[in-house]
Amino acid sequence: MTLLQSINEFVFGPVPTVDAARPFTLEPDRRTVMIVDDDTALLDSIQMLLHDAGFNVLKSDRGVKGLEVLDYIPRDVRAILLDYQMPELDGEKTLQLLRKINPHVKIIALTGVRADELPPGYRDGVDLLINKPFRADYLIAKLEEFCAA
Repeated sequence: MTLLQSINEFVFGPVPTVDAARPFTLEPDRRTVMIVDDDTALLDSIQMLLHDAGFNVLKSDRGVKGLEVLDYIPRDVRAILLDYQMPELDGEKTLQLLRKINPHVKIIALTGVRADELPPGYRDGVDLLINKPFRADYLIAKLEEFCAA
């Protein structure tokens, strides 16, 4: 097991194997979630985890790119996992702009920063705050709840 696999298993728990040859497609009967985080290894891990749990997953390694995606398909995205510490636009600024594009999308803060260290605009502007590391089953349950609403 590589160091990255060990870290992923620690953060997410055991992750089912994924057929890398299987193409990613948006299927209309599945819920669509977007992940905005500058950690590409984390993006890939969460994408695999959520895809296997039945979600369509869009990912962005920058806030600006995430805004462009949401601007293009605002009604298709049901929930967004948003990191706080990112280059260019931090989580708070990205959150403000995401809310302008789609005020009804559910946004989950997924961050390693303690809640008391986050600015109130970010902390109070999200629908849920989950600290890294987190339990995969908890994240999936919350996304199921948010996407069903």
